[in-house]
Amino acid sequence: MLKRFWSDVSANIAVPAVVGLLGAATLVGGLADFMSVSSQRSELQQLADLAALNAVRELAIAKDNPERIEFVASAYVASTSGDPNIKANPTADPDARRLSLTLTAPVKASFPGPFSSMKTISVTSEAELLGEPGNICLIGLDGTRPETIEMSANARITADGCSLYSNSTSSSSMSVTVSAQVKAEIACVAGGFSGNKNLVNADVITDCPTVNDPLSGRPVPFDNTNKKIVSLISGHFMDEGDREAEGCDYFGVSLSSGETRTLNPGVYCGGITITGGTANLNSGVYVMKDGSLTVWQGGSITGTNVGFFMTGPLSTITFTGSSTVSLTAPKTGSMAGMLFFEDPSAPVSTYHTISSDNARRLVGTIYLPASKLLIQGNDPIADQSEYTIIVARVFELKEGPNLVLKTDYALSDIPVPDGVGPLKEMDARLVR
Repeated sequence: MLKRFWSDVSANIAVPAVVGLLGAATLVGGLADFMSVSSQRSELQQLADLAALNAVRELAIAKDNPERIEFVASAYVASTSGDPNIKANPTADPDARRLSLTLTAPVKASFPGPFSSMKTISVTSEAELLGEPGNICLIGLDGTRPETIEMSANARITADGCSLYSNSTSSSSMSVTVSAQVKAEIACVAGGFSGNKNLVNADVITDCPTVNDPLSGRPVPFDNTNKKIVSLISGHFMDEGDREAEGCDYFGVSLSSGETRTLNPGVYCGGITITGGTANLNSGVYVMKDGSLTVWQGGSITGTNVGFFMTGPLSTITFTGSSTVSLTAPKTGSMAGMLFFEDPSAPVSTYHTISSDNARRLVGTIYLPASKLLIQGNDPIADQSEYTIIVARVFELKEGPNLVLKTDYALSDIPVPDGVGPLKEMDARLVR
């Protein structure tokens, strides 16, 4: 009987013990799943916040393309998480400059319980873009000269969605006369406007604060300090050692009519002259030392991811009416985003001239801090470019060309240098 008694007692104790152990295990498992799901939710929220912040910044350069903003958000999630089970549902509102992003992911629970019955976790993040775009595509740097931006005859500037700046405090800081026309977001002049404002389809703001040269701190790709001036005449009598001492890789390169050549990056002492010939340029930096880049008399120059650094006397750009020019700036390196870069120590009053009737692709930034850029001719300039930015001491447009300054930055993989283009004083913040 005693044996039976202890058997009954053991049975009575074992059942609650098992139940208790199961309850404890469930409690521990539930706690573990709670912590796991909380961690999953936190990581998912962090991913959503970062994706929303990164994507909303694209509104500065693709404000009319909400689909692109939404694509950037989804692509960021996919590339950062590497988890195809995370689903992104972004919604961009360009007018409010906001992006809402919801992420949904499967729950990862290890134990039976309330969390294992959950199928998914969802989090939402919302970000907005702050500040003003300040999209700058043309700057006349000279602060004292009359007509730092000058347009006459039938010349036109078409700069939809970006701003033109003139630093001159003259009463004719910007001049638009005869039948010239300007189309831009803003024309901001430090002094006054002269001419006919009816020819300007833009908000003309006079007495505008000047703009500091945004590219003044840009490092030069070739140091011409203390090097001798190389001329085409005396250079013919230089030996290889002398040319090497002055940093010359090539000397007095010229292409004549009917000649086609492939050129390589390097220092071109005496410049490059294309007289009716065709030059195909390999990618890289081309230094025009003491000589011009001249394309004329039906000559042609083509290059992808090329940059030109102009240094020394006579180092100018000359593209005449019958020339063909198609160039895009480098993507990386010392000249990233810079199509033409003039040595800041260049003599003042140098002229650079683009009068080609077939210079329709000029992608990148044209930076001529010491000189005037003269654009003339009869046909569109740069109209087949994703974007073109001009910063020059003085800018003049005459005769009948249409200079088209596009701002389709998102369509190009060529970077926009800091200080020009979009994202001036702009930042993003989370609002939810």
